[in-house]
Amino acid sequence: QARVALFNNGNVESEECSLKLYLGGEMTLLDSIRIDPLGIGEQCWEYLDMPLLNGNYSFIIKVNEEEEFAGSAQLNTSAYEIQLFEAGIEGVTVLSLDGNLSCVFPAGLLNTPAVFSLVKETGLSAINQPDLAGIMLQNGESSPAYSLSCLDSGALVDSLVEYPGNGKVDLVFSYGTANRSNNKSRDVSRYSVYKWNNDFHKWVYQTMGANSGEETISYLSDKIGVYSVFDNQDQTAPSIDVNVEGQEFTYGGYVSENGLISFLLGDQNGVDIIDNELLFIIDRVNVEPADYSINAAYGRLSSVPVKYQMDSMPEGIHYLQMSCRDFNGNVFDRELSFEVKADFDLIKVANYPNPVKSMTIDPINTGRTRFTYVLTDDADKVTIKVYTVSGRLVKTFSDLPASIGYHEYPQSNIGWDCRDEKGDYLANGIYFYKVLARKGGSKIEKIQKMAILK
Repeated sequence: QARVALFNNGNVESEECSLKLYLGGEMTLLDSIRIDPLGIGEQCWEYLDMPLLNGNYSFIIKVNEEEEFAGSAQLNTSAYEIQLFEAGIEGVTVLSLDGNLSCVFPAGLLNTPAVFSLVKETGLSAINQPDLAGIMLQNGESSPAYSLSCLDSGALVDSLVEYPGNGKVDLVFSYGTANRSNNKSRDVSRYSVYKWNNDFHKWVYQTMGANSGEETISYLSDKIGVYSVFDNQDQTAPSIDVNVEGQEFTYGGYVSENGLISFLLGDQNGVDIIDNELLFIIDRVNVEPADYSINAAYGRLSSVPVKYQMDSMPEGIHYLQMSCRDFNGNVFDRELSFEVKADFDLIKVANYPNPVKSMTIDPINTGRTRFTYVLTDDADKVTIKVYTVSGRLVKTFSDLPASIGYHEYPQSNIGWDCRDEKGDYLANGIYFYKVLARKGGSKIEKIQKMAILK
């Protein structure tokens, strides 16, 4: 069947009329149907029967040929070239009408013969793929696209449109003399075959590299679809940022046993979640896609959030790996470790610089310091108190960050200026500070020494 899209671009509703399919040349009528009225701006798809022709043909589609209604409707004619051929049992090589693409079907690809079509596609515009450049093919066109489809729906594996039994068809694109004369500085090692994804309007990388000395690039395809070739100028891998929601996470730091790990995958050409699943591993075990969530939408694949909710992760050190690919075949791996601790604790208490000096690398922090600490679980409250050697309290910091993980205070770029509660600078000498963390009925205190030498 021929699938035809109809649009009413006029300013009045159309009336019922005819839709006819002709074989070009002698204008042989193949099928005629009646189509219902279309409202203003309305569109629909209709199907016309056609014989299983084996060869190269031109088709003409006519709407309202007999001018069955007036108004803005007019005779509409479309010429359409298509290649219909039989393949599957015997080995067949089919050359596109323009000579740019050879499709090599091996013998025994299918159990029964099937009719395939090869059509040149137009109007495909990828979203946010700036690093794809056109390649001049044999007939002088820049990266035309070709749709290879099977008209016998039962011949291929359901839904995936794959050839059965791991079968493959060799797609061979020829860039030949036209490319050589127009691209003197070309780098054929970057020439790549791509497959079109219409849901996201993306060209998806399949393979790279021209055939040496043949002025062709080929790809063993296991699926029907729309294919083309481009100069892949993208050499930048994607990025992967990792955080744990609700805490200041550092690689190798502490994470709650029920922590929510958040990834942000980024690439200006888009992260390929279409043809390539993410590789997500924790402690050498693959995390299945059903166990994490991906927030991806049409036109928003340059920044893809991924979330994974841990569930009672056992105590100890754990290793995580996340790998993703962009739409141009570049791969990036992020590996990190984190630790889960069952007991509530306050560790790695310190301040820097210590001693506090009047000369620092960063002038804005001259005579200043900041405190650091790590919580192995969420606390209810964290407080720091500074004392003289005689035990007199001179400064209190309350309501400090209390989530699991590493913390610094102050959290701004400027450290504590070493003033007491009255606003006076502390004198040079030795001081003690106490960090207190409370969680329920548990209370932990850690005491450290600090020197001021200004």
